[in-house]
Amino acid sequence: MLLTRGLPPPVTHFVPPDAGADAYQARMTARLTALRAASRPPALLADEALLLHCQEVVRLGAATDAPMLIDISVRLWGEEDQQAAPGAFLALIEDDRLMAALDRRLIERALDWCSGARPAREVILNVGVSQDSLLDPGFPAFVAEAIGERELDPRVLCLEVAESVAGRLPQSALPGIAALARTGCGFAVGASTCGSGSLAAMRALRAKFVRIAGALVRDLLESAPVAARVAALQRVCRAAGVHTVAECVECPSALQRLEELGVGYAQGAAFDDLQPLTFVG
Repeated sequence: MLLTRGLPPPVTHFVPPDAGADAYQARMTARLTALRAASRPPALLADEALLLHCQEVVRLGAATDAPMLIDISVRLWGEEDQQAAPGAFLALIEDDRLMAALDRRLIERALDWCSGARPAREVILNVGVSQDSLLDPGFPAFVAEAIGERELDPRVLCLEVAESVAGRLPQSALPGIAALARTGCGFAVGASTCGSGSLAAMRALRAKFVRIAGALVRDLLESAPVAARVAALQRVCRAAGVHTVAECVECPSALQRLEELGVGYAQGAAFDDLQPLTFVG
């Protein structure tokens, strides 16, 4: 077990702005644009601006002592205690070449939470990282130091890389990936399309998890070709000892179909809402 204390107290579920709140999103976009114009994008990485959220990824058909996989995401605080749309926020960060800095800050804060929390089960934190970080020669040492300073088992951290990135990584990224693997942390392929690109990304990262894109999961019940693609990926992953994770599982019928196909993990509204990742202690 990585951590042996009890779970932190429950927190209030995150309620996103109304989907039709165009005026609010326009104001948030204006705020981001103003920060860029003022040459202040780094201010977006301040702790008071970033809000980490989490969602438990449930192990299907497993005992309750199976590792608790927690997916970590980020929002930007806005006016009236609401958050900027992730797409607008991350696009600004990416355009200003701050993705690697954001990756580091999210990893630090997620590990801080894990160090101060009291999970009764083994925990794996799934944190997305950018290609910028994978190309940064200092990133593996940062990860090793961040984990070591908090006296955590390296297996606590799983770095998710989008399939579109992982399947096309340049050769210059491979030494860094190998160095990260030596730290003991794992890798996940994100937004898998369940095709040849997923297999290429899985091999490039030596991934432990492949996360099936939510768009495919939503079409699973209505599309026989989608179900066939998911089943084919599941067979390959099972043979390779890689876990599959279905995103955006929203109803019991979809969950039942995923279990029939042998998918190992699932997350979405059928289990738990997105909620703030709070610090304990």
